[in-house]
Amino acid sequence: MRTLVAGVDCSTQATKVVVVDADTGETVGFGRAEHSVDGSEGVRETHPDVWWQALLSALRQTNLAGEVAAISVAGQQHGLVCLDEAGKPLRPAMLWNDTRAAPDAAALVDSFGGATRWAARVGVVPVASFTASKWAWLRRREPGIADRTAAIRLPHDFLTERLCGAGVTDRGDASGTAWWSTETANTVRSPRPPGCRAHGGSTVPRPSADGAGRGRDGRRGRGIGSAGGAAVGPAPATTWEPLSGSASAGVPVLSLGTSGTVFLVSETRTSDPSGDVAGFADATGRFLPLACTLNCTLAIDRVPRG
Repeated sequence: MRTLVAGVDCSTQATKVVVVDADTGETVGFGRAEHSVDGSEGVRETHPDVWWQALLSALRQTNLAGEVAAISVAGQQHGLVCLDEAGKPLRPAMLWNDTRAAPDAAALVDSFGGATRWAARVGVVPVASFTASKWAWLRRREPGIADRTAAIRLPHDFLTERLCGAGVTDRGDASGTAWWSTETANTVRSPRPPGCRAHGGSTVPRPSADGAGRGRDGRRGRGIGSAGGAAVGPAPATTWEPLSGSASAGVPVLSLGTSGTVFLVSETRTSDPSGDVAGFADATGRFLPLACTLNCTLAIDRVPRG
């Protein structure tokens, strides 16, 4: 009897599902459902329920959902999902490429001792993309929503919680919130969000060593952020070998999507006060220094269209 596992990628523009035979590595099913992204002039939002419906649609397209023994959800990083006491979204999610929080990011840098202290203590210097910056914007511009927020989730964590009821994240995605320190492997006290009550045992996304749930074989699993997920799979291209489980430490990886990123797996943490290199963690206990452009393939696609 074959064992099927499903991998999910909830990206900015679409949710994709790949079903693989765990014993042979053969891809046996695929589904895709696009998202609507709303806004202009720096506004980029999608309601989290759109992601959930897209996941269900993509799973149905595989015709194998009932046979899947385990599922792992990867997704776009940094987005701000605000949930009420019942776990329902209070507003559309602010996506990572929503730039409205740029002034709030600058204010966070100043209020926590400057860029050098941020890089040393947290591992990143806040920019508009990070979840902490978006939460600061929300408290400033939509205080009523902020006051009603019982929990903050990241995009792939929202889907994981819908699937199994666990409000957890991985250390890679947590490090992209600007609330979690790669130095101490813990939530940073000073920039933590005020005025947010606890839902599901956690107010802000926190990494869990226990995972989110158990597959049919009893093993625990959890999801991962998009950059961390991209780092888990590839072997160096120069080896001409099949995917071997994790990028080798020190080997640069180029990932092209809505954004363009260059990163590598490192055994030591990165602290860059310029903010050009974000000192993220990865999902395996190591680190993931990363440089990112806001636009990549969207700009490339626009050129041929004139």
